[in-house]
Amino acid sequence: MSESDPKLANRILIGLAIGAVAGSTVLALGGLFPDLLAAARKLSVTVFDPVGQVFLRLLFFVIVPLVFASLASGVAQLGNLSRLGPLAARTFTLFFVNMAIAVALGMLMMNIVQPGSSIPEATRTQLIAEYGGAAQKAIERRAAQPEITPLAVVDMFMPRNLFGAFVGNDRNVLGEMLPLILFAILVGAAATRLLQPRREAVLGGLELVTELM
Repeated sequence: MSESDPKLANRILIGLAIGAVAGSTVLALGGLFPDLLAAARKLSVTVFDPVGQVFLRLLFFVIVPLVFASLASGVAQLGNLSRLGPLAARTFTLFFVNMAIAVALGMLMMNIVQPGSSIPEATRTQLIAEYGGAAQKAIERRAAQPEITPLAVVDMFMPRNLFGAFVGNDRNVLGEMLPLILFAILVGAAATRLLQPRREAVLGGLELVTELM
């Protein structure tokens, strides 16, 4: 497998920094030149936002096949199921640690930045009227979720419709990743029980998918 280009991450970070500086500069100048701010917002909505969405959604496209192929290939390469337990434990630990870090950062930034506090009252009222209903429905769905029981945990990791779980019912929302991770581990574990030629063929296919993504 060819090594990833280390400059790609640098280019992404440089692009993010340039975008943040450019946006802040235009916003600062907008107080002096309102027409400039209006033109910049129109350009952002009609040009920059669609281009940015293309980039982000291409990343979303590769998440599911990349996670599956990488995990299944890693497990299949073990060659011995006795080594699967520690790997699975590390995988799920890393997953939950990443979730905890993301939640902590989100709450920290929310309390520091306080998004929406500087929005004019008229704009705030309009946004609440447009999106308040959807937000309330999301809160009600969260409140209606069942308690954490052994059966609920089984349903969380092993839904009846595996592909529907990680594909998701909403085209704008990424599906559940826990069932996908478990399925990839199980596929990799099953591959370790195959005869050597077949296991090598499975590994070659998974590595090809990983490299392609």
